[in-house]
Parts: sequence; C-alpha cells; structure tokens
Amino acid sequence: TGLIDIDPRLEFPRNILVTVLRPDLLVYSPFKRRMLVGELTVSLEENVLAAHERKYRKYEALLESCKRCGWKLN
Repeated sequence: TGLIDIDPRLEFPRNILVTVLRPDLLVYSPFKRRMLVGELTVSLEENVLAAHERKYRKYEALLESCKRCGWKLN
C-alpha cells in the first residue's frame, strides 16, 4: 500500500499510528509490518544538511513510535 501527500485530506494510516503528521511518501505492508517513509526537500545546496536535519527531527518521534508498535522501517 502506498500514500503520497498530494491531497490535503490525506492522513497517516490509523491502523499504524494516530498522528497529525503527514510524510510526503509512505509505502507500507500491513502483513509484513514494514514501512518506508519519505520526505521531499528542495533547498539550496548550502542548506541541504540543515534541511535534512530539520526533516529528520520533525518525524523522529513518529518513527520511534512506529517501531515501538512493531513496525520495521526501511
């Protein structure tokens, strides 16, 4: 199953975790309990590391919560 955040009504799947966060890309298998989360970032070359760190911190707690619920991240 996959979700891409192009619709403002898109929600993170409640069968995984209840959250208001919406990553740009989510591919997941309920059967295998595996997921791939992607976040798009367009920044100037000198800001790439700062943008990466900002996005990582934004979703860090969400991803840790998913792990605690038994999901494996790719």
